[in-house]
Amino acid sequence: MSEEKIVVKINDQGEIEVETFGIRGPLCVEEINKLIQDIALTVETNKKDEYFMEPEVKTLSTIKQKRGLSE
Repeated sequence: MSEEKIVVKINDQGEIEVETFGIRGPLCVEEINKLIQDIALTVETNKKDEYFMEPEVKTLSTIKQKRGLSE
Protein backbone atom coordinates (compact mmCIF):
# COMPACT_ATOMS: atom_id res chain seq x y z
CA MET A 1 0.00 0.00 0.00
CA SER A 2 1.41 3.40 -0.94
CA GLU A 3 2.00 6.25 1.46
CA GLU A 4 -0.80 8.81 1.62
CA LYS A 5 0.18 12.47 1.67
CA ILE A 6 -1.08 15.92 0.72
CA VAL A 7 1.28 18.59 -0.61
CA VAL A 8 0.25 22.25 -0.34
CA LYS A 9 2.04 24.98 -2.32
CA ILE A 10 1.30 28.70 -1.96
CA ASN A 11 2.88 31.05 -4.51
CA ASP A 12 3.75 34.77 -4.23
CA GLN A 13 0.28 35.76 -5.48
CA GLY A 14 -1.38 33.74 -2.72
CA GLU A 15 -2.62 31.01 -5.05
CA ILE A 16 -2.86 27.64 -3.37
CA GLU A 17 -2.07 24.39 -5.16
CA VAL A 18 -2.96 21.17 -3.36
CA GLU A 19 -2.01 17.73 -4.64
CA THR A 20 -2.65 14.34 -3.12
CA PHE A 21 -0.52 11.23 -3.44
CA GLY A 22 -1.64 7.70 -2.66
CA ILE A 23 -5.29 8.72 -2.15
CA ARG A 24 -7.59 7.33 -4.82
CA GLY A 25 -11.08 8.17 -5.98
CA PRO A 26 -13.41 10.79 -4.52
CA LEU A 27 -11.68 10.51 -1.13
CA CYS A 28 -8.85 12.71 -2.45
CA VAL A 29 -11.29 15.56 -3.19
CA GLU A 30 -12.92 15.14 0.23
CA GLU A 31 -9.54 15.38 1.97
CA ILE A 32 -8.55 18.49 0.00
CA ASN A 33 -11.89 20.15 0.72
CA LYS A 34 -11.48 19.51 4.46
CA LEU A 35 -8.06 21.11 4.31
CA ILE A 36 -8.88 24.27 2.31
CA GLN A 37 -12.57 24.88 3.01
CA ASP A 38 -11.91 27.85 5.27
CA ILE A 39 -9.04 29.46 3.34
CA ALA A 40 -9.80 29.22 -0.40
CA LEU A 41 -12.22 31.67 -2.01
CA THR A 42 -12.44 29.86 -5.36
CA VAL A 43 -11.50 26.35 -6.38
CA GLU A 44 -10.40 25.00 -9.75
CA THR A 45 -10.08 21.21 -9.86
CA ASN A 46 -7.89 19.13 -12.15
CA LYS A 47 -8.23 15.42 -11.49
CA LYS A 48 -5.20 13.13 -11.88
CA ASP A 49 -5.43 9.54 -13.10
CA GLU A 50 -5.46 8.36 -9.47
CA TYR A 51 -8.90 9.94 -9.04
CA PHE A 52 -10.39 7.51 -11.53
CA MET A 53 -8.82 4.42 -9.91
CA GLU A 54 -10.64 2.22 -7.43
CA PRO A 55 -9.90 3.20 -3.81
CA GLU A 56 -7.61 0.86 -1.95
CA VAL A 57 -9.43 -1.13 0.70
CA LYS A 58 -7.62 -1.58 3.97
CA THR A 59 -8.34 -4.98 5.41
CA LEU A 60 -7.30 -6.81 8.51
CA SER A 61 -6.21 -10.41 8.19
CA THR A 62 -7.24 -12.99 10.70
CA ILE A 63 -5.84 -16.45 11.11
CA LYS A 64 -7.92 -19.22 12.58
CA GLN A 65 -6.27 -22.28 13.99
CA LYS A 66 -7.89 -25.46 15.13
CA ARG A 67 -6.35 -27.80 17.60
CA GLY A 68 -6.56 -31.40 16.60
CA LEU A 69 -7.03 -34.11 19.17
CA SER A 70 -4.90 -37.16 18.56
CA GLU A 71 -6.53 -40.50 19.25
